Amino acid sequence: MEPLKRIENPKYPVSRIEDKPEVVLPTIDYDELKRRQRFMESGFNDNLKSSSGAKGRYQIMPITHKEYIQLTGNTGDLMDPTYNEQIRDFYMEKRLPQFEVIKEGNPTDSVLYAKKLAAYNWGPGNLRKHMIRLKKKGVDVDNSMDWVDTMPTEPRNYVNFILRGQDVNKYKNNEEYQKALEKNGKNK
Repeated sequence: MEPLKRIENPKYPVSRIEDKPEVVLPTIDYDELKRRQRFMESGFNDNLKSSSGAKGRYQIMPITHKEYIQLTGNTGDLMDPTYNEQIRDFYMEKRLPQFEVIKEGNPTDSVLYAKKLAAYNWGPGNLRKHMIRLKKKGVDVDNSMDWVDTMPTEPRNYVNFILRGQDVNKYKNNEEYQKALEKNGKNK
């Protein structure tokens, strides 16, 4: 496997983790990825409400909830952890893959999952604009994870923590995640 090439973006400096491993998803436990995503979204707090209106375990936005109801006819309370998780699963597995930015170029499984996570956190529109800019510069956004380090800090750290188990700022050595996981994450 060819080593990753860093793409420097002065506006969004690259986090310095030497020799980041390429993600190979078939060897990663999807339940663990989902737990990491839940941690990044709510810190395992199923009752979290953000100032932007996002609610619950996976911080579902009201507009996403409305769209989910329109597409599925399934209604419920966003503060219900099971219902909140159903919306997350629907959005990640059914809705996000419909966006051209996610599926175009026949991406590898690793890149596809990274794109879905980036779109979940940053929004499909922001991801699309970013991918267009990178493609114009000749960056392969379908077969490489190089583009992850060119995103702004929040989505970059979000994707890196979930897929690589690495986060350089907020969760040094995953200590906070491990403590939260021991307290209540694995069993819920």
